[in-house]
Order: sequence, then C-alpha cells, then structure tokens
Amino acid sequence: MSEHAFAVLRHLSDGRFHSGEDIAQALGCSRTLVWQAVRTIESELGLTVFSVRGQGYKLAQPFGWLDVAAIRAGLSPAAAEAFTLAVAERTDSTNSQLMVRAGNGGLHGLVLACELQTAGRGRLGRRWQARLGSGLTFSLLWRFERGLAELAGLSLAIGVALGRALRTLGAPVELKWPNDVLLEGRKLAGILIEVSGDALGPAAAVVGIGLNVADPGAVDQPVAALEQAGVAPDRNRVLSAMLNELERVLADFDRDGFAPLRDEWWRLCAHRDAPVRLSFSHGEPVDGVACGVAENGALLAQTAQGRGLSISARSVSGSANEIADRRRQQPGEMGAVPGRGLRAAGRGRAWRAGRLGRGLARSAAGGAWMSSVARREVADALAAAVPCPLHRVHAERRFGDVRNHYCNTAEQGADRWLAVLAARELCRGDVIVACAGTALTVEALTAEGDYLGGLILPGHGLMLQSLAQGTANLNRPAGEVVDFPQGTQDALASGAIAALAGAIAEQRRRLAERTGRAPATVILTGGDAARIAPWLAAPMQIVDNLVLMGLLKVANT
Repeated sequence: MSEHAFAVLRHLSDGRFHSGEDIAQALGCSRTLVWQAVRTIESELGLTVFSVRGQGYKLAQPFGWLDVAAIRAGLSPAAAEAFTLAVAERTDSTNSQLMVRAGNGGLHGLVLACELQTAGRGRLGRRWQARLGSGLTFSLLWRFERGLAELAGLSLAIGVALGRALRTLGAPVELKWPNDVLLEGRKLAGILIEVSGDALGPAAAVVGIGLNVADPGAVDQPVAALEQAGVAPDRNRVLSAMLNELERVLADFDRDGFAPLRDEWWRLCAHRDAPVRLSFSHGEPVDGVACGVAENGALLAQTAQGRGLSISARSVSGSANEIADRRRQQPGEMGAVPGRGLRAAGRGRAWRAGRLGRGLARSAAGGAWMSSVARREVADALAAAVPCPLHRVHAERRFGDVRNHYCNTAEQGADRWLAVLAARELCRGDVIVACAGTALTVEALTAEGDYLGGLILPGHGLMLQSLAQGTANLNRPAGEVVDFPQGTQDALASGAIAALAGAIAEQRRRLAERTGRAPATVILTGGDAARIAPWLAAPMQIVDNLVLMGLLKVANT
C-alpha cells in the first residue's frame, strides 16, 4: 500500500476539492506520489475519489476519522477511568496486537481501535471484512482475578453490553449464541475473545469486536449495518456508548460471573424458545428448541425426542450454520500490578491512573510511583501528600531491552523516558515517539531497542503565545490550518502545525537514514496529537496516556 495513502486521505476527508499540487506541497512529496496514493485509496481502501481537471481530487463522501479525544468526550467517568485509548490507522489485527501485550504486562483496560485491519478475523480464523470507514473494529485487554475456567460465559456477557449500548442508540438488536449481534436477523457485529493465564487465576482476556456502522460492501454472509436502523454513522459516538456499557458489564462479570446477566441475555436472544439446529464439530447436527442458557453460558435446548441438552461451546442458528468453538489459551502466569490506587504525578498535577488491575497488592505492599517534571517544590509537596511508600521514577541508562543513549540521563525528563518505554510495548519496530503538549518532544527508538535521543521544541500553544507576546500585530486568535494561508490568523495556525509536523517528519527521515530501513511508525500522544496527525504522511498510532503506560510498566517490573 502507498505510504502516502492515509495522509492524502486525511487531506481529502472534508469532502472538498483539493489540488494535487497543494497536497504534494503540504506533504513534501511529488504530485505523482499523490496520484498513486489516490489510486490506492480507490483500489485498496474502497473509497470513491472524483478527479476533475482544474479542481483536483474530492471524496464522494466526507470521511470521519476515529479520534481519541472525541471518543473520550463521550465516556462516562467510570469508563474514562477504566480505559486507556489508542487509535491506529492500520494494523494486522487488533486482537493479535493486544494478545502480545497481554503476555508482556500490557495495561489493563487498554483499548486499541483501528481504521484498517489487514488480517482482521473472527471465530475459527474467519476473515472480518469491512470497507474502510464502514465498520468499527477494536479490541480491549481486561485482567481478571478469576481463573480461565471461570471466564465461561464472557462472550455472552459482552453481548449483553453491546445489546444495551446499541438499543440505547436506537437499533433493535438481538443476540445469537454465543458471539453474534443481529439486526433484523442478519449479522451486525461479532465478538472474538482470546484468553491467557492460569486455571486458578489470574487471567487476561482480549475482547475483539467488529461492528458494521455502514454498508461494509461485498461479504460472504447476510449482514446488517447500524445506518439501516436509522442510527447516525458516527463511529466515535458509537464506540463511546459501547465502552460505557462494557466497563459496567466487565466489572460486574469480574465480581459475580455471568449468572446475574443470564436473564437479560435470554431476553435479548434471537432464538428464544424457537426451533434451532445444533451443529457440532463432529457428528450429525441435532434439531431442537432453544430453551435457555445456563449460569456458565451454555446453551440449553430440548430435542424433538424430549432429551435435554447443554451445549457449552458450539454454534446455534436457525439454519444449518456450523461454527465450532476455538478458545485460544496461552500458558504463563500474569503478573500482578503493584500499588493499588497507583497515582502518577506529572507537570505539577496529580493524575489517578485508576483501575489498573485486580490484586494490585500481590507484588508489593502498597506504594505509589511518581514521575514529575514540575518544579522541585511541587514534586516534594505531592510526595508528602501520598500516604504510602513512594517510588520516584527517573530516566535510566537501560530498562529491559531499551538502551538509553542520552548523554546525561540525570537531566532528561522522566516523561520522555517513560513515553519511549511505553512505545516499545506498542511497536517492536523502528518508531518515532511524539508527545504533543505544552512542548513537543520527538524521540527516536530503533527496532533493536536503542533510544537515540530526540528533540524538544515549543508546542502549538507556546508557539502562538510567543508570537503574540514578541511580535507586533500578531496578538490575535489563530485561524484554521490550510495549505496556503491567505490571512494572518490562518497563517499563524498553519505555521505552528507545519513546524511541529515538520520536526516529526524530519526525525523520521533521519532515523530511516540511520538504520537503512523503511521509515518508522509514528506514535502520537498528548493534547495536540489530533491537531498534528492530519499533516503527517506516515503510518501512525494516536495513544492516550502514553507516559502513564510507561510508568505502569516500570511499576510492574
């Protein structure tokens, strides 16, 4: 796929005409590369692009991106505390990515959503297909104190959460045992759960969800989409609604299991008291009537001969649809997270990391870990207010397989070091880590784990503030970011973003030159990440709370 396809798509996403020359100028590439990217958008991403001589390129419909800030704005306080959000433009499989992190101490409550999965899958390894922007695909990592055997019924519990959320949005959905959501009898969403851990606990589950928001295009089974139920195809709003219900259900399931949710699931069941055909991985199918679900999530059915059946891991459908269960289990003890109620302090403010896992005191007798780049008196005041042992985190010469080449680690901000450690967990290849807040820091990390150092420059707000204070006639609100500003306010906004995006792009070029490999992935975090992302021609992930993820990694080691 053309490296510039997503960057060009971001420029076209407003649904207006943009000339190839303007896009090329903004991305620092040739018009030929822009043309190739447009062809990729049409041929590989499945979107229609109009090309009109003298006007340029235009999407047939505006494209709405998944956005961390928009998703978080719709979360309840409990969900905002429970989940850490990350959005990737492109990955192989969100479930595969989080399964790797589940075994490496990955953050409890980590949510990874993606615009394009190249190897998205459902049960039995079936491919999950969706036209770009038509679907919502995401996975979340949740850690349980209960053992693997006690996770029976989890896929049904997740179905209850999705049923609640989608019905609240206005879609009269039903559930199909054990892992599908139906709309008017056709598949609207699917659930894939993969688990790892110990039989007696703890255990970790990666919950993958694929949902059709709009028509997904040609697929190999009857499908439905939310827009058919009159639900506005705002994927950020839909994801927020689902995460709010998932937080409630997962907390309830961890405490009480599936039993309290059983009656609600049955009320939502599409095959309640209806004839079904039970298809097994071996042997002939059996016809019967679905009559309930057990407390462990097993399907209860009555055959024509009056025989009662309890089916724990098979498929049911109104036709001869056969799906065999395959639960992925990976051995290995899941490490507990030290320090219940972990608090991390940064930039002079206390941030509560929230629900970081169960059994938090198993690895350490309480305690808190703090990273601060605030003035010393602020950090000392915070330390004095913590009613438990406090561990201050500083940059180190080495942590795990990451080697720090900073000349003097004592003068390096701990937040920069922690962001690099978290990025290492998210990406094992070459990566540029850009933290866009009050300042912009741009770090370079190689696939071998060598942290080569990075840049510090004023952030978007500081740039505009310095111009307002130090330059005559520029103390005015910033305008919009455009390719060729024709007004002072737009010139201020566009200049600041161009400087920030340019710094990231230049470090990415230098890292590729240093390693001799393809240009690196960019991981963006911070309040201005969403401002900068549209102006980068690079594979990227926007990750919420990257520094806190790094702090948790240190605390959990």
